[in-house]
Amino acid sequence: MGGFREGNGDNIPLAFDKYGNHTDYLNVLFMDGHVLGYPDAASGSCEDIIIFLNKEHKYPDKLFKQLLSKAKKIDHNLHFY
Repeated sequence: MGGFREGNGDNIPLAFDKYGNHTDYLNVLFMDGHVLGYPDAASGSCEDIIIFLNKEHKYPDKLFKQLLSKAKKIDHNLHFY
């Protein structure tokens, strides 16, 4: 999910668990270096994860659209759909 700068915020996800890596939680690495585990978070497509994280962090609309766009490109490149 790269391409962001430090000034964009500390709750921007940079990486998260690969689909199927865990069944009962999702680990997310954020831009400032912290990692959070989300119990009972369904992992799936990158798009699904960004939608979930938006519910948790309430991203500003512009940032959410940027994250969603990047997620869709990653899903496409991984042939997730």
